[in-house]
Amino acid sequence: MANILHINVVIIEHIANTEYLDLIGMIPILKKTKNDINVFVEDVQKQFKINGTVIKYGISNLYPNNKKDQICIFDVEPTILDGIKQHITKPTITDNTKTISADQYHDTLKNSKFYFNLSAETTRIQPSVLHAMSAGCIVVSMSSPIINNLITHMETGIIFQNMEELIQLWHNIDNSTGADTTKIAKNANQYIVDNYNPETFQQKWSTLLINSSNKTYIR
Repeated sequence: MANILHINVVIIEHIANTEYLDLIGMIPILKKTKNDINVFVEDVQKQFKINGTVIKYGISNLYPNNKKDQICIFDVEPTILDGIKQHITKPTITDNTKTISADQYHDTLKNSKFYFNLSAETTRIQPSVLHAMSAGCIVVSMSSPIINNLITHMETGIIFQNMEELIQLWHNIDNSTGADTTKIAKNANQYIVDNYNPETFQQKWSTLLINSSNKTYIR
C-alpha cells in the first residue's frame, strides 16, 4: 500500500542516538518534502517483509585502551538475575540504562571484559548489545534469530542455548570459550565500526531526505 501511494518506507534498526545527525541542518530539506511521508518501522524482523530503505543505528567507536576483568549486565529481568546470582564469582556490575548517565554507561562498558545480554526482549537487538560490542566487550547472549544474525559464535561473541549453558559459562568464564578472548573483542568492535558507523548512518539519512524533497510526482 505504501508503494502504491508513493510513501517512503524507512526501516530503522535503532534511532535512539542522534549525536551525529544534524537535525537543525535538515529542516530546510524536511520542509521541501511537503506531503512525502516517512514511515518508521523499528521491528527488525519486518525488514524482510517491507520494501524500503534500511538505515542502521550509528554507533560510536568505544574501544578502550585497557579493560578491567569485570562483567556488566544492563536491564536484566530480576527473576533471571536471581537465578544466576549464586553462580557469580567475578566482579559484576548490574544497572539500568534508564537510571545512569551516558558517561557512566559508556565507562562501564569500556571497563568490562564481558557483557551478558540477559534481557527478556529477544525480538529486536538491544542498543546495549551494539554498544558493548563497540566497546570491545565479549557479548554473551541467549540464541535468537536476531542475535544469531548479529553475532558469530566464538568469533564476535558467545551464544548460549539454555540456562544450563549460561551457568556453566559463569563457572568457567575465562577458559570455557576455547578461543582468544582479545581476538573476539576486537572482532566485535570491528563489526560495529564496519556496519554501524555514524558517518554511514548520517549519509543514508541525508540521501534519503534529499531524494524525497526532489520528487515531483502528483498525488
